[in-house]
Amino acid sequence: MGRRNKRDTEPTNSREQETGEGLTFLEKLVLRVLPNRAVPKESGVSFSVNTKAKEAGLCLIFKVDDARAPVVAEGPRPDYLVVFVSASCCIFTIVEMKGTEQHAVEHGVDQIRAMYKLLRQAMSECLPASWKRAVIQGVLLMPHNAQINRRKIEEAKKEGVEILPLEYHHQAELYPYISSKVSRTMRYNHQRLPHEKPELNDVEQLIVDGKRTQRKRDTFFQHRAGAAPDTFFLTFQSPKDRADCYVSLSTNQKDAVIGYSRGAEQRAKVVERHLKDRGINCSTLRFQMIDP
Repeated sequence: MGRRNKRDTEPTNSREQETGEGLTFLEKLVLRVLPNRAVPKESGVSFSVNTKAKEAGLCLIFKVDDARAPVVAEGPRPDYLVVFVSASCCIFTIVEMKGTEQHAVEHGVDQIRAMYKLLRQAMSECLPASWKRAVIQGVLLMPHNAQINRRKIEEAKKEGVEILPLEYHHQAELYPYISSKVSRTMRYNHQRLPHEKPELNDVEQLIVDGKRTQRKRDTFFQHRAGAAPDTFFLTFQSPKDRADCYVSLSTNQKDAVIGYSRGAEQRAKVVERHLKDRGINCSTLRFQMIDP
């Protein structure tokens, strides 16, 4: 049985370790995944995504504006990114929450536009062509009576990102808006949708529990040029796992590979079965056992 090393398996998001590891924008973003699909209230509004999402495939929320170690060091940055993947779509929804002040709402549009450009650039550098076709859109969540600059929203659409301004003063349920393409003319329709336990499916839980700043620098890391700026490479290993039980995801402009250690063979099968059962097929994705 492999021996665990606490320092080797504990995930951390410290800026110093991320810098030392040479992580890219997308890798840092994944490390900021939330443990559930609900966010705290800001400026009088908050949101959640109900548990219907876990049956569709994958749905996770990432905190972009992390005060401890922001993924965007300078310039406008939104609050959250919601990633939704199903058999029929892959949608990245940038969510910004604002109060009623006009300048704040206008700044929210700028924050979504800036994040859109960052995502498009990062995806073009280290993801296969088919993955780059993911929809990127925005939701500007705010209380009733907020002042909306429609001209800025039109400008954003010309740049390629559709932004939906949603007015709601309590906790908004965003599942209908993050699981399909939005239109800026849509109106919020509150639905009481289920929030059951456990909230995440097995693959989502693996990402949440297993995220770690330090990547396994094994033969797979070397073969996939894991440290290169045009490669996405992260290792996932729960603190409870043995040292020989881990999974690494590697992508570049040509393909995507989920590499797994011999001790994580069953875990890799769970991931593969989860994607297959939900009809999530990707010709550029393959699974590979890592040579010792």
